[in-house]
Amino acid sequence: MSRQVVNSSSEISVPNTSNSISFIKKKGFEWMGKVLPPVIALIVFVAMWQIIVTLIGIPHYILPKPTDIVEAAVKNWANLSSALVTTIVESVLGFVFSLIGGIALPY
Repeated sequence: MSRQVVNSSSEISVPNTSNSISFIKKKGFEWMGKVLPPVIALIVFVAMWQIIVTLIGIPHYILPKPTDIVEAAVKNWANLSSALVTTIVESVLGFVFSLIGGIALPY
């Protein structure tokens, strides 16, 4: 809850107490204020996932650790890359066909 201060001209103003935010905006780093919190949250989430699965000892077939997922992706990259290319091509074709159908159908 912010405090409101009434000055002599009877206007309500809120004092600026966020020096770090104003510094970020002044220096052209406003993107850091938008990007950094989600990145930190992702890192904390993955770290906690790794720690909890390791400490509790959950079997890998129920909940694999993030390191197991990365290891499997690296080992199976040949299969994954061909499937990735197929998925991208099908997605782009589906989008193009939907554009054509969406533009041509109303006429």
